[in-house]
Amino acid sequence: MTIRAQQPVRDPSRELAFFQTAARTTGAERFVEHARQRLEDGEDKFGERWTRLRLHEFTRELAEEAADLAAWAALAAQALDGTTSMPADHRGAITEQLSNIARAGAKAHHAIEAINHIIGGTPA
Repeated sequence: MTIRAQQPVRDPSRELAFFQTAARTTGAERFVEHARQRLEDGEDKFGERWTRLRLHEFTRELAEEAADLAAWAALAAQALDGTTSMPADHRGAITEQLSNIARAGAKAHHAIEAINHIIGGTPA
């Protein structure tokens, strides 16, 4: 199934609502501005290339980003091991949050696989 973006122009109000909904369910208020800025930076770099992508190309990129969450969290956990001047309770709290990040990546990856199953796209 070939599904392409239909609009050649971004819809900032729709993007904002999308990000606000995500942030509201997680309490990550600063996420909205960060995500919005990432889109702006991407538009400066890539222009409207996204309008020519098929949905499975988006999901492939999403799968890469989801895996990156877990990979970077694993590396940060290893870097934390080399931090000697941190109280144990801080170290434990950071380790817990890094594990949460890795789980978020796995959860996102699972959702991406579900989308690929629906559209018959390339597995993540």
